[in-house]
Amino acid sequence: MSLGRGFFDRSVHEVAPALIGATLLVDDCGGTIVEVEAYHHEDPASHGFRGRTDRNAAMFGPPGHAYVYLIYGMHWCVNVVTQAEGPAPEPLSAAQDHRVKTDGDLRKLLLPRPKGTKVPEWAQEQKDGWLDLAGYAHALEDSDREFDDLTEAEFRRAAGVSWSVGSTDSTEIRLVQYRQEENLSAAIRANDWNVDDATGSPFPGSSDGMVYLFKPERKAGYLPVYKAQAAAWRGDIAMEIWIYDTKPIPKSKIVDLAERQLERL
Repeated sequence: MSLGRGFFDRSVHEVAPALIGATLLVDDCGGTIVEVEAYHHEDPASHGFRGRTDRNAAMFGPPGHAYVYLIYGMHWCVNVVTQAEGPAPEPLSAAQDHRVKTDGDLRKLLLPRPKGTKVPEWAQEQKDGWLDLAGYAHALEDSDREFDDLTEAEFRRAAGVSWSVGSTDSTEIRLVQYRQEENLSAAIRANDWNVDDATGSPFPGSSDGMVYLFKPERKAGYLPVYKAQAAAWRGDIAMEIWIYDTKPIPKSKIVDLAERQLERL
């Protein structure tokens, strides 16, 4: 039995779960639908968030139409248009939304701040753990250029956690998510750090993730500053970790953090 257009002429909250178990066929090739996602038009992850364009026009049309697009540069995805033209239904509450991985609360994927540590005064993330585009760009060198680059890379959102032990040992972790409608931005950004003054090596659990130990920065009258960094990506999320200290940082310390953080993605 084929699903008529009337099947799709209702709230996305009703159509989405009803599609589980249905068979999707194109020219007799396809399979059983085992997972779906439902987006409100005001969700930045929705391809309709920026308004109607020639590319996404099907999403603003009558129910039962399909909008097909490429994701991660390798997979084709299908959006099904639901509900008659008009205002979209209100989004589900957080309690009703059970998707808690990459499209849920990004902060929950961060490693927790260790007990007994404190939040450093220089922490870039907001008190609630989020980093907006301007705040994230400000944390990087040449923030004006980074702001433009992040916009072009389809920055979606970022979250971070920082902590310090004593007055010299500090750690910062950021998860940065990209829309990736055009490029594999998470992979590109994760592999685009300036590490000329560092010794790098891969770490277990990642196909191309790297950890770096930098030469200490020395300035007359001050203690040396040692830095270690880890960078990796998984799907549409880039992982960034930094450790700073006034004494040499063991490689095992940054590797351990990188492995444990990547396991959560």
